[in-house]
Parts: sequence; structure tokens; C-alpha cells
Amino acid sequence: MARRTQISREIILNTAFQMLVRDGYGSVNITSLAREIGCSTQPIAWHFGSMDGLRDALLRHSLAYIRKHFALNGDCTISMLEEVQRRYIDLAIHSPNLYKYLYMTDHNHEQTDELVQSLRFPNYKEILYSLQQEYGVSEQAAQRYLLDLQLYVHGIASCAVANIPVSFKENVMTMIRDANEAFLTKIIKQTDLT
Repeated sequence: MARRTQISREIILNTAFQMLVRDGYGSVNITSLAREIGCSTQPIAWHFGSMDGLRDALLRHSLAYIRKHFALNGDCTISMLEEVQRRYIDLAIHSPNLYKYLYMTDHNHEQTDELVQSLRFPNYKEILYSLQQEYGVSEQAAQRYLLDLQLYVHGIASCAVANIPVSFKENVMTMIRDANEAFLTKIIKQTDLT
């Protein structure tokens, strides 16, 4: 009779995720993971089949973490954007290996669409509607505003991850607030011209 594993799938995934956050994606393989858990490679192979199976599960696990990290409660207002932006910067500063894995690694998996969606601000459609109502701008102008913000914030976060000197966090948030205002002013002026 085959011996049942004592190491759960959840323990393996949580340990792999911790290794990824601590040491980077390159540190996670079946052998190093087994060593970290203190078991043989058999439970990992039993649960995931191969390294490809583990990679897929780790990406899904990481995406679930990101969804929770960026989940916001309350009304969908423009003011939510600053909180989301702060969370992106915090992720890059405090978990650079996870940021690199999610946003700077080519995954070539079926979850790529979900990963792209995770780049969007939470409550994207509600924020679009709120922008249109509050500032009297078109949906296209509101989409452009959010795209400009996303690119700006991800650019700053990528600089932080790459150890390119970015000012202290407070200065970064001031830069982002200024960019928010500039991008918003731009779309309002464009709307007034039409």
C-alpha cells in the first residue's frame, strides 16, 4: 500500500511563496523547496507532478495574494487611486522579489491574461465611471488618464526594484500625487477643447 504524504499542498505552496518573496523566483525548485520544508522531493512531485505544475500553482497562488493585497473596501471614488498607488509602491519596496516575479518576468502561462488584469487598478470600471461623472470627461479620456497613471506608478516601482535611487517613500508619493493632478488636468483641458 502506498504511503500517503504528510506534507500538504498548502504547506508546499506557502513555503514556495515565502522562498520567492525572500530569495527570488530563481531560488524555488523542487530540491530547494524540499530542503526548506525538511522533506524529500516526493510530496512535491505527488502534489504537483513536475516543476511546471509547481510553477503554475505558484503563479496562481501569487495572483491570489495580489488580489487580496489590492482589494479595497468602500465606494469607488477617485481618492481610492492614491491608496492603490501606495500599495504598488509598498509592494515594490518591501517585496521586490515578488514584484519582479509578477511584473518583470515572462510567464508564458495561461494565467498571463489574469496577470495583465492585475496590473489594472482594482474597481477599474467603477473608477472610469466616477472620473466621467465627476470631471465630465469621456470614457476614452478617463481610460487614457488611468493608463498614464499605471505606467507612471509601475515605472517608479520598477526603479525601486532595480535599486535605481528613488527618493524616500514620502517623496515618491508626492511625485505620484503631482502626476495624478497633471494627468487629470490634461484630460480636463482636452475635454474643454472639444
